[in-house]
Amino acid sequence: MKIRCINAADRDALVVILAKNGYTVRQGKSKLSPGDAKATSYVELVEREDIIHADRKPGADGPV
Repeated sequence: MKIRCINAADRDALVVILAKNGYTVRQGKSKLSPGDAKATSYVELVEREDIIHADRKPGADGPV
């Protein structure tokens, strides 16, 4: 999910809140449409359960 956020301080606070609540978070910029002059900043998040752990063997017990 991408959350658009213009203010840099608000974006940073959002990243901290989401990360502390178990989300993997990254920041980025993208243009809303190809003709736009400015890019819009966003915060993207993924729930930890949705992340594939390549170093963990299938069926292995223990912490992720």
